[in-house]
Amino acid sequence: MKLFPLLYVAFVCYAPVVGNLTPRLYGDIKLEWLLFYSLLIFFFVKQCVSKNLRTGGSLFFTVLLYSSIVLISVVWAPNYTYDMHTITRIFARVISPLIILFMAMNLFNDDDASHHYIKHLLWASCFISLINIYQILLGGGYGDEKFRASANFLNPNGVAIFLVSTLPCLLYAFEKKLLNKKLGLLFMIVIAGGVISTVSRKGIFSMVLVYFLFYLYKRQFKKLIISFLVTVLVVIGLSSYTIISHRFGQEQIQKQYTGKYEMAKAGFRMFLDNPVIGLGYRGYYENFGRYFPHATNRKYSAHNIYITALVNYGIVGFIPFLAIFLIPLVASVKILFLKQRIDASQYNKDMALICILTLIPFMLCGFYAGGLFYNYSILYILYSNTALFLSIPSCHRLGGDDRA
Repeated sequence: MKLFPLLYVAFVCYAPVVGNLTPRLYGDIKLEWLLFYSLLIFFFVKQCVSKNLRTGGSLFFTVLLYSSIVLISVVWAPNYTYDMHTITRIFARVISPLIILFMAMNLFNDDDASHHYIKHLLWASCFISLINIYQILLGGGYGDEKFRASANFLNPNGVAIFLVSTLPCLLYAFEKKLLNKKLGLLFMIVIAGGVISTVSRKGIFSMVLVYFLFYLYKRQFKKLIISFLVTVLVVIGLSSYTIISHRFGQEQIQKQYTGKYEMAKAGFRMFLDNPVIGLGYRGYYENFGRYFPHATNRKYSAHNIYITALVNYGIVGFIPFLAIFLIPLVASVKILFLKQRIDASQYNKDMALICILTLIPFMLCGFYAGGLFYNYSILYILYSNTALFLSIPSCHRLGGDDRA
């Protein structure tokens, strides 16, 4: 295996395993970011040698447009300037995922590269899940909620959504026997345990949804029924734990829904203040206190990626933001369901299914997780799983791709 694919899986798959545990070198630079810069160098060396560069298609240019708007929005954000902290933050959370997408579009040009990535992603998610299970059993979880595991993400919902994003690859690998049956079943159990250990409502619901949609599309109704029964038994078992049942109680869910509804409503009012270009970089966060003057925190996230994009960047930024999801989603649906695509290879269909099963849970979770689109570890997986499909040579035109 060449060095570039090895560096790619090392950074995208395994850097989240160690997360904040990586040491800082040369001042404030983490080891994982030195790995990223090494990956960047080897990528461009590879492309200079091969002279075979894919532009990345319409998805790449849409992400590029959105990223540019985020960067430019600092200009009209009254609380921010182009200081080192802001530039570093935007690079890590917005620019680096764009670069990873560009790399992925040039990496996954055959099933060997795709399978190499998938196998390592599953091992990485298994390690993260084991850390979660360790935390839930022996303590050391998230902040004041010690009963919620968060691995090294420092956020239970974040690590849950990360793990859920790996499930489509796991189901594909299990079906295609990239893993032997026993190892595949073990991964399913461990990763499910990792998601449950976060006690994340979004994560657990998304995990069930991925299994349901996968088996429904594959018409594997027996496995669908078994999965449903297992889910019911797990829910009944967990309901005996007060801490867990409390988070899923009607009163707690209603309270959370009401609070986030009010935050979303306030966000729409913020959007109306400047509907074209928005309030600028981190606009909702900075203006939260105006609409919730009695809140303990004067600055707070919208807990909704769509409201966040709408408030911060207005219609100008919201349209490309939404297109980031719709472009690969529409292309995937064409492959799977439209009759004129009936001749698509089974591999193409499998990659399209991975793309759909990654995007839909992410989009649904986005309604209740404002920082989701700024967690670069999650975005790396989101873009990588999307590129598994759009980088297929026969699908280049679906992504609007051509070669430079």
